[in-house]
Amino acid sequence: MKQKKLTSLLFCALLLLTLSACKKAQQQSALQPETQAAEQTTEKESERNMEQPLRLWIDGTEVQVAWENNASVKALRDLAAKGALRIKTSLYGGFEQVGALGAALLHEDRRITTKPGDIMLYSGNQIVLFFGENTWSYTPLGKIIGQTERSLASLLGNEHATINISLEDNK
Repeated sequence: MKQKKLTSLLFCALLLLTLSACKKAQQQSALQPETQAAEQTTEKESERNMEQPLRLWIDGTEVQVAWENNASVKALRDLAAKGALRIKTSLYGGFEQVGALGAALLHEDRRITTKPGDIMLYSGNQIVLFFGENTWSYTPLGKIIGQTERSLASLLGNEHATINISLEDNK
């Protein structure tokens, strides 16, 4: 008799554990569509951001940029999608403007000799716009196009500059 009770008790415990596991599986499967929907929404937003051009202004003057196709530019675009970036830069070395992005981006620095118009990421968290040349380790972000060396020096050669980066038509 004791053995029958023990067997029945073990059977009930096993049944409860099985039912509990089934309930957890149902809860997880019910959450998966929500998670998948959130991931799909994030992917759609990212795709929409990729369709919008990333725009750049130097002290209120919009300049055309040929952006690189890399993870750093994608991260910069995602950052700009959250709101326009306003970056205060300072003249450094007499050939570049440097400013903190306020966030760290993915970067793959490599030794590069820059040219006037190059836009680089330095140390993952600083943007550098060149109107001269320099050799250092950077991650390329893009190149200002349609400007002469003289016009770049005029735009970037002051003690400070304000760089705005946006996905929208605003400064």
